[in-house]
Amino acid sequence: MLDDTTPHVAIPVQAICDGKVIATTLSDEGGKYQFTNLEAERYQVRCQILGGCVYYGEGGSTVADESRAVFLQAKPEVTRDSIDFRFAPFKKGTWKNYTYLDGLAGNLVTAIHGDPDGVMWFGTCDGGVSCYDGVEFVNFTTDDGLASNCVATIYRDPDGVLWFGTGSVSERGSGVSRYDGKEFDTLTTEDGLASNTVFAIHGDPDGVMWFGTRGGISRYDGKGFVNFTTEDGLVDNWVYAIHRDPDGAFWFGTKGGGVSRYDGKEFVNFTTEDGLADNCVLAIHRDPDGTMWFGTWGGVSRYDGKEFVNFTTEDGLADNCVSAIHRDQDGVLWFGTGWWRSSGGVCRYDGKEFVNFTPKDGLVCDNVTSIYRDPDGAMWFGTYDGVSRYDEKGFVNLTEKDGLAYNRVWPICRDPNGAFWFGTKGGGVSRYDGEEFVNFTMKDGLASNRVRAIYRDPDGVMWFGTEGGGVSRYDGEEFVNFTTKDGLAGNGVLAIHRDPDGAMWFGTGGGVSRYDGEKFVNFTTEDGLPDNLVFSIYRDPDGALWIGTVGSGVSRYDGKEFVNFTTEDGLADNYVTVIHRDQDGVMWFGTAGGVSRYDGVEFVNFTTRDELAHNRIIAIHRDPDGALWFGTMGGGVSQYDDIAWTSLDTRDGLAHSNVNSIHQDADGTLWFGTNGGVTRYRRSTSLRYSMFRVTAASLFPASPR
Repeated sequence: MLDDTTPHVAIPVQAICDGKVIATTLSDEGGKYQFTNLEAERYQVRCQILGGCVYYGEGGSTVADESRAVFLQAKPEVTRDSIDFRFAPFKKGTWKNYTYLDGLAGNLVTAIHGDPDGVMWFGTCDGGVSCYDGVEFVNFTTDDGLASNCVATIYRDPDGVLWFGTGSVSERGSGVSRYDGKEFDTLTTEDGLASNTVFAIHGDPDGVMWFGTRGGISRYDGKGFVNFTTEDGLVDNWVYAIHRDPDGAFWFGTKGGGVSRYDGKEFVNFTTEDGLADNCVLAIHRDPDGTMWFGTWGGVSRYDGKEFVNFTTEDGLADNCVSAIHRDQDGVLWFGTGWWRSSGGVCRYDGKEFVNFTPKDGLVCDNVTSIYRDPDGAMWFGTYDGVSRYDEKGFVNLTEKDGLAYNRVWPICRDPNGAFWFGTKGGGVSRYDGEEFVNFTMKDGLASNRVRAIYRDPDGVMWFGTEGGGVSRYDGEEFVNFTTKDGLAGNGVLAIHRDPDGAMWFGTGGGVSRYDGEKFVNFTTEDGLPDNLVFSIYRDPDGALWIGTVGSGVSRYDGKEFVNFTTEDGLADNYVTVIHRDQDGVMWFGTAGGVSRYDGVEFVNFTTRDELAHNRIIAIHRDPDGALWFGTMGGGVSQYDDIAWTSLDTRDGLAHSNVNSIHQDADGTLWFGTNGGVTRYRRSTSLRYSMFRVTAASLFPASPR
């Protein structure tokens, strides 16, 4: 990656000759890749990444334009190395894993389902069923009436009744359990079910239930069963997956016979002889245009009604054993792979390139059995070692791996063009346009690489307050620096403010400086300021300046005199780091001892006792809804809506628990500057999850062979 130390793992790397892919390999955990036994030809080398490919270019560069890719000659008995790529990470998103330690019934999760009310259901191989409401797990086992603790598949009918198929390849089941929210009823072979091991369940619009079992297909109309086996034309009696077309035709994926299509009258079978990747079919999915996808033991097969096109590891798939398939709202396909193999993971396919996710990316385990997607776009993956939730829209972290100058980010400023400016502790300033970073350091003329404050004036000029170097003014072409030699009160500049008349105010370690474009006028303790170490400046609508100091409280300056407030007046702490005024005119002060609210008469303080994440406050932001966000040192970020507190930290996906700055986009996206990089946070559009559509076969802990 761009930090020159972190490897890219499980990246498809391809050798191209005459425009054709000759060989594909995956990078290993160290970022290494290798082609063996290439013919003596000229090749281009490329990596598949999100949205396209990058090529090996001139002088060892990484280029996106194929025309700029260099040709490499392969020669007999000659090994060519150091064909290296360097590019930013693109597997952006937050992973959250759940195991038995969190209350999950068992780590081997074979099925996932989501209720309309947001409750998630997880079927496990040895612990029964887990019900998760986002806060805690409630588990159901044979003690509660479940047919077996080995649950292979979950289905919810239109009446809200849940159906659980039990058993696995290696363990015989005990039939199908029906749960109405109060009690369990079970159907078995004694009732007419073809086999007590049930791998797949599907319901007709007319309420008829279909079960894929170890002994064929069972059709249940609520009164009795009708079974279909190889004697009726089914290609194999072990049925792993069921899918129903809009025209009413059924597709059945089997253990070793391929796929059967049943139109209500006869079976039509498809096998490897017809082009199917493998006769063991574990998952079935249908695109809106009618294209069928089959997850098999030998890769993924795409069938358009005429011919099969297969995708394997040679195309970039993480593993050829494909156990689950899901299509998201953007048309991207997700494949769960690695069932019963030592490695695999999740594969994302946009129709052109594969992006693979493994435990190195945050996935709890690389043996993936099932997939679900919630309405907010978060993906859920059932694995051999628990459940993983992946959200590529909620939290996204940007670090040195992406090109950020330094991971410890202090101030954030956004210009009208949408570009962000990040001041860092030791890397200077980073400008980010949404695609790439451009960094500015002392080599470019910046006064110091430790940037504590950023301000952009109406003319587009950028001002940077630095730690030890004074103030830098940048007009887009060159830097002009101001220090104590020019009249600045102190070279450590922690705060910047601009008056409506254009005068600049700087909070420094030597007092407050006012600069009118020609000269500096300084204010110190000799003028009534309580302390010369100034951390924050805020101007209210009547023109008064509020000045937060380190150790002596806050001062209000009306242009004539200073009025000081300390803990003796009710302030939470005399170390005042940040100041904010809400729409009602109430002042909020972030301190080293909590948050202080001042209405002009009295102070009301909030601390960890009130559920504030941490008492040391570094940043304050008010969102359009009126809620206040507080960045803390060590506790993440806390939100307060005048009623309750809600906090987010590294467990939710935040890059670091020290949140130094907060900024919000017009679209509501929040940006947090932290000690671990920048975090972009897009809040969910709904508080609860709603119903998911089952698109993957439920799988089991043994080889289908």
